[in-house]
Amino acid sequence: MMLFCPYPLGTRLVVGVDASFWIGHFAGIQNGVAILRNAQLFANPGKPVDGIRPAVRIPIYKVNFVALDGPKEEKDDKDQK
Repeated sequence: MMLFCPYPLGTRLVVGVDASFWIGHFAGIQNGVAILRNAQLFANPGKPVDGIRPAVRIPIYKVNFVALDGPKEEKDDKDQK
């Protein structure tokens, strides 16, 4: 549970489980389960496995890592020249 301590409610997180990861908004921990809102499951290569779910309950014992979901860098053609 210490993995989630630095993050306030509503923080967009990446939560690794098994051979996949969830991206969603942290909604708290209850009875040994992390709760994410508006979360989507991705395979390790980064492809979505399923659509966005309103709430996901992830058992803490299955969590491999927790990280912030930072902004995606977008480069246009001008930056690459």
